[in-house]
Amino acid sequence: MEMEVPGPCGETGLSIDEQDKVTVFILPVNDEARGTIDVEALRDFGGDVIKTGRSVIKAKVPITLLETIADRVQGIGFMKRPDRPYAGVVSEGLA
Repeated sequence: MEMEVPGPCGETGLSIDEQDKVTVFILPVNDEARGTIDVEALRDFGGDVIKTGRSVIKAKVPITLLETIADRVQGIGFMKRPDRPYAGVVSEGLA
């Protein structure tokens, strides 16, 4: 079962799974290729790689180790939660 954690403004935050892991996008330093991120170290901290792209890794990581992973895994420039579409947003579409 996943649990939603509210953000500071009441918006939906991170989804925590039954193993206390959250899904994040991991981006490399200076927009380099994802190969510069130490995936073995990420796994050593309990991270599970879900999917990879040219310059991003989608992974599940323990929520209690988010800061530690960001600070200690070589090659990580930035971690963020996955983007989610907003159903209530209406655009003008194509004219």
